[in-house]
Amino acid sequence: MTSSLDLNETLDTIVDRALEVMAADAALVVSWDGVASEFSVLRAAGRLSGEYAGAGSIPVGGGPMSRAILNGVAVTTPDILHDPETWLVPARRAQIEREGFRAVGAAPLRSKGRVHGALVVHYWTVRALSEEDMAALQLLAEHGALALDNARVYADATRRADRLRELTDLEQLVAESLVVDDVLRRIAQATARLLDAPMVQLWTADPAERSVRLSASSVEPGLPEVRMPRTVPFGEGIVGRVAETRTTIYVADVPGDPRALSGEWARETGIARMMSVPILAANDDLLGVLVVRSRDESLSMDENRALMTSFAARAAIAMQHARMYGEAVHRAGRLRDLVAVSQSITGSLDSADVMRRITQAVAGMRPGALGAVHLYDADRGVLRAEALSGADWEGLPIERPANAGLPGVVFEAQTPVLVPQPMIHPRTLAPEWWQKRPKGTYYGVPIAVGDTFVGVLDYVLPEGLPDAEEQEALRLLAAQAGIALRNAALYQTERVQAERIRALAAVNQRLSSALDLDELLRAISESAASLVGVRFVAFWLADEASRTLTLSGSSDPAIEGVAPRRTAPYDMGATGWVARYRERLVIDDITSDHRIMDGEWLARWGLTSYMAYPVVSGDELLAIVALLHSAPIRVPDDAVDVIDMFLGQASVAVRNARLYREAQRRRDVAETLARIARELTGTLEAERIAELVTHGLVDLLGSRGAALYRYE
Repeated sequence: MTSSLDLNETLDTIVDRALEVMAADAALVVSWDGVASEFSVLRAAGRLSGEYAGAGSIPVGGGPMSRAILNGVAVTTPDILHDPETWLVPARRAQIEREGFRAVGAAPLRSKGRVHGALVVHYWTVRALSEEDMAALQLLAEHGALALDNARVYADATRRADRLRELTDLEQLVAESLVVDDVLRRIAQATARLLDAPMVQLWTADPAERSVRLSASSVEPGLPEVRMPRTVPFGEGIVGRVAETRTTIYVADVPGDPRALSGEWARETGIARMMSVPILAANDDLLGVLVVRSRDESLSMDENRALMTSFAARAAIAMQHARMYGEAVHRAGRLRDLVAVSQSITGSLDSADVMRRITQAVAGMRPGALGAVHLYDADRGVLRAEALSGADWEGLPIERPANAGLPGVVFEAQTPVLVPQPMIHPRTLAPEWWQKRPKGTYYGVPIAVGDTFVGVLDYVLPEGLPDAEEQEALRLLAAQAGIALRNAALYQTERVQAERIRALAAVNQRLSSALDLDELLRAISESAASLVGVRFVAFWLADEASRTLTLSGSSDPAIEGVAPRRTAPYDMGATGWVARYRERLVIDDITSDHRIMDGEWLARWGLTSYMAYPVVSGDELLAIVALLHSAPIRVPDDAVDVIDMFLGQASVAVRNARLYREAQRRRDVAETLARIARELTGTLEAERIAELVTHGLVDLLGSRGAALYRYE
């Protein structure tokens, strides 16, 4: 038995010798870990059916095999089906009856003071095994246990040697190759081989996007592809949770874990166990996640955990090498790009184009970087974000006082300002925005022409400080941008100013000539539709006392004529929302916003987007101007002040029209009172006086009737 160190050959020898020495019809070697509810079948020989041996396990119970393992002594029975000391569950009894064996002998496989399994022989006849027979079986079991120990030790040593060779090859590959995709693929394949894993995945982290992306995998032939996203946000699923917490997570039952994104796949394939290990840099920064899936509990072994940690460390080195090489290549290309950008922006007279090029060039200096241009409005004393590199700037104010926030520090200093920890800086306006970027840094450079301050060029990094090369490039870019922006601003100001003057003059003339309120509201609605370029504008007059809105005018009488409602309270609909908060509201898709009222009416006319402005005078809300169109409504930056001035003119015009209407009403009241007074002084008849008074009340109050009672 001990002549071979191959585990499979040793098992074959043990069952063959048991059949020979014990003159048995069948022999079986089983193992047990001391915890499981089943014994694992390591080898079977003889008359046992393929179905019985191929089941792979036998439940722990009260038969000879179980008693031998649990009690650590050899056990025999002449007839397992009729032995009063033997108890079998119905399913196990039925299995034995189908096989047909009757007599059974079992001896424990003991190693290092612990029972690890049993050697079992079966006979298809009823017979009693003698003491000599059981002694022989016990001796076979002892020799078998020793042979199995030797084979396992040899297998473990061979496996460790193979693993060391594989790790050495990977170490060399990581040191020599800068092609990170190839290195990660080789790491995934080596992990699958050494851990005998059917599925291995390597995910790389994107700290700026707070997500991990599947970059390499090793899949056992014939397995279906894992049905889960190739990009997973931090905190989502198990891999996202590992990325978020930077800790190893072992899942013994993937189908039953609510966090798993691949539960259905695991259930279909039977690959239910998964180990996920974070890939960390030397400074503990997250680089990625290594995920290994298995059909058994082998992943929970300390040796395999250590091996996975070793693979994760090598993946980290490969990722860092590739990142450093990529950064070097990127810097060389960045300098070339900056030269090209500098040449292009100085030749442009379109300020929006100039600022867009600047922010894109700045954001492209490093992965995850953000760029912005704040322009200084000397008349209003504010800095306004006129160009942003992307949506990541959302959450910061578009406009601020010139001395507010981090750009305000640059404005005051008139020199470049570096803020290593913006989140705790006393001048930070939006700490919650920086809390999402705890390692972010800010670098602001003044944009100037001579001694004239033009604005601030903002540069935000997701982590780390801008190096000297980046800072110099930003200063040069800001200097060239100052001249380009001033040239473009002069050109744009002259052109836009002429257009604004013409547009506002026409609108002002139209509004100022209308004193009739109904005519005025129609004129305001039509002017708003023309200025913004939308299909329909509705004008809702506000009644602050009753907190209601009344549809009083529009740009299209046909649409207005079939409106399902003409009044609405402040707490209803999107228009009511604007009335409550007195803020502009923009809705690109009215079908997806619960605040929209009467959506069917709007859909009938093809109106799918909504924008509304409050019309105010001092602290008083006068009206709401609602604009609707068949496509999302966009107001260009250079038209914002035109809208503001238009709303200001509309406010004055509405107030004037209201005053005019009130003056008319008072004049009508005065004339009515004068008429009634003349008529009352012309008669002394009580009935005539009562008639004049009641008719006068109807005329003055607009009521349907009036009555006068005489007291006697």
